Parts: sequence; C-alpha cells; structure tokens
Amino acid sequence: MSGPEAAGMRPEDSQTPTSEKDLTCYHCQLPIPDDLNLKTEHDGKQLRFCCLGCQAVAETILGTGLTAFYQYRNEKLTKPELLETHKKEELHLYDREDISKEFTEIVEERIDGEFTKCVKTRIYVEGITCAACVWLLEQHLNQQNGVVQFKINHSTQIATAIWNPELTRFSDLLIAIHGIGYSAKPYQANEIDELQQKQQKQAIFRLGVAGIGTMQNMMLAIPLYVGALSGISEEFLILFRWVSLLVATPVVLYSAKPFFEAALRDLKTRHLTMDVPVSLAIGCAYLASAWVTLFGGAEVYFDSVCMFTFFLLLGRFFEMRTRFKSTLGIRKLQQLLPTSATRIAPDGTEHVIAAKEVKIGDILHIKQGDTAPCDGTVSEGSSSFDESALTGEFIPVSKKAGDTVLAGTINVEQTISICASKEANHSRISAILDILQDALQHKPPLARQADKIASYFVAGVLLVATAVAVYWGLNDPDHAFAITLSVLVITCPCALSLATPTTLTAATDKLREIGLLIVKGHAIETLAKTNHIVLDKTGTLTEGKLTLKKIKTWENGVTDTEILDVVGALERHSNHPIASVFRTFGKHPASQVQIVNGQGVEGVYQSTRYRIGNQRFISDWHPSAATKNDQSDESASHLIEVYLASEKEFLATIFLDDNIRKDAVPVIRALHTQRIKTYILSGDRLEVVQPLADQLGIENYKAEASPEDKLNFLKALQSEHNIVTMVGDGINDVPVMAGANVSVAMGNARDFTKVNADSILMNNDLACLEQSIHVSRKSQQIISQNLAWALSYNILALPMAVMGMIPPYLAALGMSLSSLIVVINALRVKR
Repeated sequence: MSGPEAAGMRPEDSQTPTSEKDLTCYHCQLPIPDDLNLKTEHDGKQLRFCCLGCQAVAETILGTGLTAFYQYRNEKLTKPELLETHKKEELHLYDREDISKEFTEIVEERIDGEFTKCVKTRIYVEGITCAACVWLLEQHLNQQNGVVQFKINHSTQIATAIWNPELTRFSDLLIAIHGIGYSAKPYQANEIDELQQKQQKQAIFRLGVAGIGTMQNMMLAIPLYVGALSGISEEFLILFRWVSLLVATPVVLYSAKPFFEAALRDLKTRHLTMDVPVSLAIGCAYLASAWVTLFGGAEVYFDSVCMFTFFLLLGRFFEMRTRFKSTLGIRKLQQLLPTSATRIAPDGTEHVIAAKEVKIGDILHIKQGDTAPCDGTVSEGSSSFDESALTGEFIPVSKKAGDTVLAGTINVEQTISICASKEANHSRISAILDILQDALQHKPPLARQADKIASYFVAGVLLVATAVAVYWGLNDPDHAFAITLSVLVITCPCALSLATPTTLTAATDKLREIGLLIVKGHAIETLAKTNHIVLDKTGTLTEGKLTLKKIKTWENGVTDTEILDVVGALERHSNHPIASVFRTFGKHPASQVQIVNGQGVEGVYQSTRYRIGNQRFISDWHPSAATKNDQSDESASHLIEVYLASEKEFLATIFLDDNIRKDAVPVIRALHTQRIKTYILSGDRLEVVQPLADQLGIENYKAEASPEDKLNFLKALQSEHNIVTMVGDGINDVPVMAGANVSVAMGNARDFTKVNADSILMNNDLACLEQSIHVSRKSQQIISQNLAWALSYNILALPMAVMGMIPPYLAALGMSLSSLIVVINALRVKR
C-alpha cells in the first residue's frame, strides 16, 4: 500500500478543497452546511464540523490524545444522536426559575482570580456502566462553555455541576449529557428512589434468568465435552445442542440485553467501554453456536455464554446495591429536617408552614420533642437540645436566650421560640451534606488514572481481535471465523473478572463471621493497605453510656448511700440522660419536684428541700460551693460533675464518666505492634480526650473538632500518602468517614452512619478490627495470585489462539478451567 494511507494519514488530510462547499466534517465526513462555520484548531490546522455534536465529540477525542482513532477508522462515522424536539423542550423547562429553585443554589466560585456568582446542582446520570463512562462524561462536560466544575460520584451516579449562568443554561448541560448517549435529570430523592427500585427488580430478574440458564447449560455441556473425547451418538449430540440453544436464548436476548444496549450506545458515540468486547464475545459465541446447531459443525459454546453473562451481571448487581445504599444514606440525612414549621405572626397567632418557606428573621415555635427546621437563635424560653445527630455527643445541650439552635437537633424539654438565622437549605445539616458529597466524589490519583486507561484497554482488545480477523481472512478464510472467535473468548477477561470478586466474596463471608460487615467493595482492599487508623471517642473507644465513678462528700456523717437515695428520688422525675444513671436508687418518692431547664432538679425528700444540678444551680443557695469544688481531686477533672445540696448545706460532688470499652486497650496495643498509627478525633473537651488518650497509649489526638476540622485533619494525613481508616458512630463522623480511604461504623451507630460507611462492626467488638486487617491482607495476597494466574493463562494462550492452534471449544474449556482454578484458590481465604 502506498500514498497517504500508508503514512497513517486520513485521505481528506492530503487534499486541499477547492471551495467551501467541498469541505466535509472532520468527524463524520458529511457535507457542512453553507451557513455554518464551526471550527477547532488542532496541531496548527483548522478543523471544521457540520454540527455542535460532532465538534464536542471530536474535541474530547483529540483533547485526550486519541488521534489514532481518526487515522485507523475504515468507514464514515455517524453524527451523535440528536435529541428530538419534544425532549429538548422538556429539558428547557428546567431553566425556569420557579422549577429550578427546587434543586439549585447560588454559590460563589473563584474564576480567573475573581469571585463569580455561579449555580450549583446535583444531577442523576443514567447509563453509567464503568469507569470509562465516568471519565468520558467528566471530560465532555468540563469542556462545555461556562462549566466551572463537573464531577461524578461513581458509587451513586450523582454528579455535582457548577456553572456560570451568564454563559450557559442548565438545559445545555443536560442536552450535552444526552448528546453522548446518556440520560440525566436533576437529583430529586423521591423520583430517583422509584427509578432505582425499578432498576433493582429488573436486575434481579435478569440475574435469575442467567443463573438458571448457566446451571442448565453446564449440565448439558458435560455430555457434550465428554462425548467429544469418547464419542457420542449423533442423535443425542443434536438433542443436547438444541436444548442448550433453547436455554441460552433468553439469557442472551434478555439477561445480556443491557450489554448490547450499552455497546450500541458506545458505538454511536465513538467511545469504548468494556460492554463492547463483552457484547462481541457473547454475541459471536451465541451466533456461532446457533449456526452449528442449525447447520452442523464442531462445537457449541452456550455454557460459556450463559456463565459469562451470569458472572458479569452478578458483579454489576453488587455494584448497583452499593450505589443504591449510598443514595439512600444521603436521603436519610436530608430527612433529618422536618417538612413543616410553626411560624409566629406579628399578631401572635401561629401558622404551620412548609419548612422550605422559612425566611431569615421568622419567629418559630419549637415544642418538646420537635426538631428544629433551620438554624436560629433562641428568642424566648430555655430548654435542652439533643445535638447527637451533629456532634455525636449524647448529652443534651442547654439553650437559653441568645444561644444558637441548629437544624436537625431535637428539643428535649419545653417549648421555646427561635429567630431563624438561616434558611433550611443553608443549615448546618446542609453543610454536612455538602461535605459528604464532596468527600464521596474525591478520587485518589490511582482511580483517576484507571478511569483514563479504561478506554485504551478495551481498544487494545478490539485491535487484537480485528488484526487476527483481517490476517486470517486474507490467508485462510475458511478458518478465520473460528480463530477470531477463539481469540475473543481467550481475551474475554472471565478469569480476570473472577480473580478479585470471588476472593472478595470469600473474604466478605469470613469477615462477617468475625463480626465485620462489608458494605462497599473497596473496603477489604483498602483495609489491607491501612497504616493509619483514626477513631472517634464517644461510642467508639467508649461505651457511650454514663456510669457513676465516685462521690465526694463535703459534710461529715453523710454516706454515699444517703446521697444516692436523695439523687435517685429527684432524678426519677427527669428525662435527662444523666438521670438514667440514678433511677435504680431512692427508697422513697420525692415531692414538689421542679425541673429547672439547663440547670437541674429541685424537690422535697423526707421533709428536706434539695437541689441536684450544675454548679451555678447550687451556688444560688451556697455561693461557697464553687470554692469547695476547686478543692476536689484534680485527677477527676475529665469527669462529668453533678452537685447535690440541701437548703442548709452543700452536700456532695458526684462524678460520672463514659467507660472505655474493655477491648480498646489490647486492640490499640496490637495495632501499634503492626506499625499502624492510631489517632483520636473527638468533638469533646480537651480535658476529657487527653486522659483517655493517655490511658490507651495513643499519642496523637484532637479535641473539640467539628466535622470540617475532622475532615481537614484526615486530608492532612492523606496528603502524606497515608492510607487512613476512620472508625466512628455518629452522623457528625459521616463526612470524615466518607473522606477516609476506608470507614468502619460501630454496630450501635445511627442508621445513616452505617448506611454511608464502607463496613460495619456489627458486634461492637474493636478486637475484630485487628482480625479484619489480617483477613484483608491475606485476601490481597490471594487476589495477586489469581491475577498472576489469569494473566499468565491469557499471555500463554493468546499467541496460540492467534496462530490457530486452539480451536474455539478448547478456548472455552480453558477459560472455564482457568475460572475454576481462580475460584478454588479464592476459597482459601476462609481457612
């Protein structure tokens, strides 16, 4: 061959058109309309296009260095599929302010050194099947005019988009996504929930059909394989083949349908994912087997078709379940906010309104047991609020006039009024949700590199198969199809695809037996590499339950038993968590009991009036109480102090504490022997955290840390190339757990925390953490062995298949045996 084709050039590159009308589109090579002037400069040349779709796809291909795509194509391309007019009109509706305000917000972004008002929203993208899809979408959308940022969380398929409204519209982003073969809509929890439930039911049914087909075809394949060696009558051979065809057909037409649909989309958009070679392998093997069944031939491969389809569907089903759990967790966080609020009008009347209608400056009533709908400041009354959803600390916090109340916190005691300082969608919980989303969308360098390499790998597989087909088609047309089919079967990563998931499945079962429930697939791999473990304090290193430590009496002749009798009688009337420590005490009931919000309890016990509560409450009766308290044991400074006094005397200081878990000390020591560094991150006071760290032998700790502080601390560790595991139990830990390389939630953690964690310590036994790291490391060794075997098999078998030395039936048999070896080796992790 000579001329421009031999030099790797496109024919049109060697020609200079004589007029504008002679120009054709660089991408699809169709004529360019006379009134259209779309150009892009590349390598000093002006490239022209017939439409915006061709220009966008070409810029994506050229911008990522895939110029060989145009050099080696052998036929004209088609335009990216254009959206129908009615679909465009539907998407344009999202530009209306009354509709878009439900799912967008205004943010300020730094662009070219200046802060610019931009729009931010979440988009649910359908049709993502692998990392290559994520990479293409991010590359394509980030090149759109006016787009500041477009990132996709692969686990949830939710994208975060930020754009300049002066340069582009929301509908333009959606149209750009649709233009390359995917569909998208604004993320709205209720609609997405219904869609995901439908997808999951359909996936289960597809998996069931493939599973039944695999079992039946394996039973039918055994006589065929045995008969090929020892002989089998023609009648039985034909019968088994027809039954196999009958069983495999619904597997290919129904169960494998998503692979074919995705491959067709990829071919239309000229972007390669694993669905292309997978569809070729399944489709070619099925058609070849059907041809042999109908017209006669050597072998059929229906069992391989069904098995391959089943294992691929199984892997994607587990990935789907993980993705749905992640989106469920986000919805649960959003549901912490109430849907309604009670607003007080200027005339004093109360009106129930939707929480999203609350405006800054509104006066709201929050009754006992109700949840604050927004952040605000107490304007009237006093009460205590359960802030455990945000801080992780279970002791309610007293609130009085001027104090801040956070959205999502629960009023424990009595009705108060607050003045709204922020709208619901800008509350503290919304900030935590944003932190969570950003942490989930953060990709380590290895993951970003994997996204980029995915298309190259698929292209390599297809190029090998194409080269084999061309060579044998020219030299031995009679055997070209069989040899090409053998190569496709050999290169199908069946053993490679099983090498990791089967080992991880076995490891997951082993870890479940130990007490660690794996929620997300990467947890085992990351646990094996962990060299830093960050632990929350309350509920993680401690039991999260107050207990009585000691009593310091200030009057002679007063015993601990008498003190506890008085306290038990008074606290029996309180719902405060501290009261639960004393409810088993008290021989006689108290009378005239009054609960003073944020201070304590006052009442009469056996004709004497007592008070129990904080220091300020007692000092009203006995100003000298503060002086006496300063004389208490300094070693107890980290404990919670409660004070008891009668009208005549300051009687006692009672010390409470949250006990350290019995297994915490030996676990920390064991981790240190494995050269794993440990840290404590807590929202509690320094005087509480420091003694705990000293007792556990942990040198590194941070107290009074907000969710943002915790996440920044974690990122600082990761910036030094450390693999960090985060162990926590509160909603306030969710952002930092999401940002960690792997997260572990305690079994007694809140549901939202467990849903968003990578793994759950079901039995609350920290000793399982050390065992889990050992099992994870063993599983990684076995995965390496399996990958080495699978790669060695492909490297040795592929050249033989290319040379025509391996017939298709031996390729299928070798693939099955290779897979069996991988599965058997994977089971060793459970020993």
